[in-house]
This record gives sequence, structure tokens and C-alpha cells, in this order.
Amino acid sequence: MHLFTKTPQEMGAELYESLRQELEPGGVLSVERLCNDLIEGGAIPHDQSTGEAMIGCLFAAAVAIESSAWRAHAAGIREGAETEFLRHLREQGATTE
Repeated sequence: MHLFTKTPQEMGAELYESLRQELEPGGVLSVERLCNDLIEGGAIPHDQSTGEAMIGCLFAAAVAIESSAWRAHAAGIREGAETEFLRHLREQGATTE
């Protein structure tokens, strides 16, 4: 009997996509809103702020997954999220060099 219809890797990829969408303007985790708040406070956010926010969200998700999922499933979820993150970076023009 299968409890889930998706593999851990697919769930990880969907987790990444969900986080990415929420970081968009109007999302619950909007980086635009965060940067505007920083600017109002006198700080100057740099052009990598969105990427840093995503890495922070992925770290928090990894900690939550590690503490709540079976080890084998947690590894697959992390793998799926990381694969999707790297795919998205390549689409944006990032290279490994």
C-alpha cells in the first residue's frame, strides 16, 4: 500500500517550487517586501538578496524535513529540492564554473 502518490524527489521539487512562488512579489515570503522594508530602515539590499532568501528558506525546510521525516524519505525530498533549485539556476544562466 502506498501512502503517497509522489516520490520523495517529486515532493522535494514541489517544495522548492512552492517556496520560489512565495518569494515572488505578493507571496507570503515576498523578497520585494523584505527589501522595501530594509530600504525604509536605511539598509541597501544587494542584487543577490533573492537567492540568499531562497537558500535560507531551503535550509529551514531541510531542518524541518530532517526532524520530521524518515531518513530515507528526507534524503529524497532534499535531493528533489536541490535538483529543482539547481535546474532553476541553470535556467537563469548560472554556471558551475
